[in-house]
Amino acid sequence: MTQTRSVLDDPPPPKPRWLGRAAAVLARLIKFTVAGAVVGAIIGHLLGGPVYLSRGYLHLDAPASQSSAKLAAPQQPLTLSIIATALAAAREEPAGASLPSSPSSALNHAAIEFGQTNDIVEISYRGSDPAAAGCMASQIIKAYSNALTSGIGGSPAVVTVIAMPVAGRPIRDSWSTVMYGLVGAGIGITLCAALAVLRAARP
Repeated sequence: MTQTRSVLDDPPPPKPRWLGRAAAVLARLIKFTVAGAVVGAIIGHLLGGPVYLSRGYLHLDAPASQSSAKLAAPQQPLTLSIIATALAAAREEPAGASLPSSPSSALNHAAIEFGQTNDIVEISYRGSDPAAAGCMASQIIKAYSNALTSGIGGSPAVVTVIAMPVAGRPIRDSWSTVMYGLVGAGIGITLCAALAVLRAARP
């Protein structure tokens, strides 16, 4: 009597070739992406340089004649006009040499945050020089206060400076690291794709 092999003893069917190729391509792509991101992040950290942040606080209120009304200028953003006024005044200070060359560039380094009731405002500025950051933050607060008291958002507001900015404190600039990491990851993906094309074009 002829004996037959058990079905359990049969070797598993071979995997499709395309599945193995796809896994290899995916693994190679992940390696290039991670390597590029790591190298880019390291370069961004080295080239980013130190960043200093200076901040000050304001208290906003409606005039006494409008005490029952809402705040005269709630959540008034920093405008290019306010930044231009602040930059022109900051250039007269000793730290003016380290300031940006244009108001639009300075606006990218400034930030404003409002409290839950819109009566407390935080204005900050970050730069590569601590004295320049503090000088620019102070001038932005002055220009912002003058704009509100003149009624830029409607009725004039009463502005009280709670804390005037001082020289900037060092902070970690994670934005440069992230940006360089993303660029490095993109370069890694491009390099991986280019090598794949060259490999496929080989006779």
